[in-house]
Amino acid sequence: AVNKIAQGGRLLLLTRPDKSDGYPFPAKAHKHWAAGNLAPLSVHQEALANAGFKVTLEENRYPVRLSRTEWEQLLRSRFWSNLSPLTQEEMEEGIQALALPEEVNFEDRLLFLIAERA
Repeated sequence: AVNKIAQGGRLLLLTRPDKSDGYPFPAKAHKHWAAGNLAPLSVHQEALANAGFKVTLEENRYPVRLSRTEWEQLLRSRFWSNLSPLTQEEMEEGIQALALPEEVNFEDRLLFLIAERA
């Protein structure tokens, strides 16, 4: 694979952390996040390094601030893939269990795995 990328060329894998800790999701949505993560990030890092790439990882954090009403609407619309398996009843129970404040604050975390051909 490394030979198909020009000298100095880069491959970028953009993802989120292996665990959804810190995201205000219903408990069952955290389980679906983990279940949807078939290979931990470290496996991708190792595979790229073994293929001859120089691998670096950068994490960028973005503050998210929404009203509780807006966040709950997003949850109910299942805007994130880990929310789609939840039934309507599970979603409503999960939202109630979160007991969110009027303003919801968290950090979205994006991971940039950069593989460069030396």
